[in-house]
Amino acid sequence: MTRRQDLSKAHHPAYVVWELTLACDQPCTHCGSRAGEVREGELSTQKALSVVQELAAMGTREVVLIGGEAYLHDGFLDVVSALKRAGIRVSVTTGGKGITAALAVAIPAAFAYNVFAARLNRYDSALEGFGSELIALMVREGRI
Repeated sequence: MTRRQDLSKAHHPAYVVWELTLACDQPCTHCGSRAGEVREGELSTQKALSVVQELAAMGTREVVLIGGEAYLHDGFLDVVSALKRAGIRVSVTTGGKGITAALAVAIPAAFAYNVFAARLNRYDSALEGFGSELIALMVREGRI
């Protein structure tokens, strides 16, 4: 089967990788990101929700939230829920270290797609934490 792009149609951002915040609670040795501290001028939750509306209007089908750690953005669950309501598939790339029990309970309800937890294979064992263990368990159980 050959995939062809129909160039007669208007271009749109079908797949978006969105660095929601540079805030990060993990000094991962394998990470190539310049993450750590929140960058000056990061989007507020309200502005991020406006971006969600713009992405939906442009026909975006899927968004991957990255960071830093996207869950450290104050409006993380609001953004995820808005993407889901807009019919946009959502996934997150995370190490999961700082995911609390409360956030872990909220995640399955918010996500339309999945969470990719970087430490499922424990290759950065110095950073093991509650969040990564909880995400691994939830993935194994098929909850996310």
